[in-house]
Amino acid sequence: MDINREKLEFKDSVNMNFRFLENHYGYKCISNSLYIVEYITNDAYVNFYHDRISYEITFRMGILPCEYNNQLYAEPVDIISFFNLKNYNIFYQASSKSGVLHVLNIFRDLIQNYAQDGLDGSVPFYENIAKKRSERNRSKYLLLKKKLKLQ
Repeated sequence: MDINREKLEFKDSVNMNFRFLENHYGYKCISNSLYIVEYITNDAYVNFYHDRISYEITFRMGILPCEYNNQLYAEPVDIISFFNLKNYNIFYQASSKSGVLHVLNIFRDLIQNYAQDGLDGSVPFYENIAKKRSERNRSKYLLLKKKLKLQ
């Protein structure tokens, strides 16, 4: 599958759907490419990704600095899990312009409806998300451990 990434209009669609980050929350777009669009404020960031190979679209938002060991972040799965949202998927892919726009519309609604505190740079918001992520990962580990013992 050889797709012209320019025609997917990922960066333009992110800029259109998330203009409110700049207008209402004071974010500034610092990187705008076919695969990643990054916004920051003095305290927080929101990054959108369109994977080169899998065409997965996702985002990560969090408290600066945006480093590997900083646990104060949230991804779609974190927000969906934390708020127990049954109407959202945890994985989205798009290899068409309309698909990209559809996924970004879903993410805009998810962020606007459930992650406003995160956009404001609320440390307690991210601490609660990190705690829930840790509990979710521990549950997965214990379930896997139990399955392996049964075999």
